[in-house]
Amino acid sequence: MSSGGKWTVWIIVILILAGGLWYWWAHRATPVQPEAQTTDSGTPASVTPPSILPTAPSDTSDAALQQDTAVIDTQMNGLTTDTASVTQSLNDTPVPQQ
Repeated sequence: MSSGGKWTVWIIVILILAGGLWYWWAHRATPVQPEAQTTDSGTPASVTPPSILPTAPSDTSDAALQQDTAVIDTQMNGLTTDTASVTQSLNDTPVPQQ
């Protein structure tokens, strides 16, 4: 291979590498930074996610615990039903095409 041909090959390789690096840099996943909520005093407020349970977070009575357990059991039963449906759909045999 002539000297000019080698230079051409090296320039093409460098351009391909530069294009690949540019593509990677332009399409890399950038983490999303959530904005901190501030109170009137300017300090960040701690954000507590809302509870899906019907009782207050500070209620520790036996009745509240039984009520929360019943809600969790209902949600777990729904999850079990959903899982069974997904498993059935994955194990489903395909319909032969005509």
